Amino acid sequence: MTDSKGKPKPGVMYSLTGGPGTPSIANGNTWDESEVKEMDLVKEPNPPFPVEIIDTKPVEVKNPFSGEKTTLQPTAIAVYDCIKGAEALGEFDTVEKGIDWFREHYPKEYMVLLD
Repeated sequence: MTDSKGKPKPGVMYSLTGGPGTPSIANGNTWDESEVKEMDLVKEPNPPFPVEIIDTKPVEVKNPFSGEKTTLQPTAIAVYDCIKGAEALGEFDTVEKGIDWFREHYPKEYMVLLD
């Protein structure tokens, strides 16, 4: 198989997946076409650990226990997903880092989803 899509550049964020019409690697676009431009992102705090940011727009998330809902930005969704995955795997150092990050950057959302 030939590499007609080029190669990713270090330090550049790419959209790996996306909905119909959204340039992404999964949709068959090149790395250059799938690059997430600075203007595409809301300025969000850096996550406390490496995450894969899949969503490109805010998403409503529901607390599975209380049923309360809140809207999270794409970076916060990625961190939240990592926290929940780390809980399931017993990786409590990751859970703690993620919860501390939420308390600092998204305190209201923390109270709804993680408190």
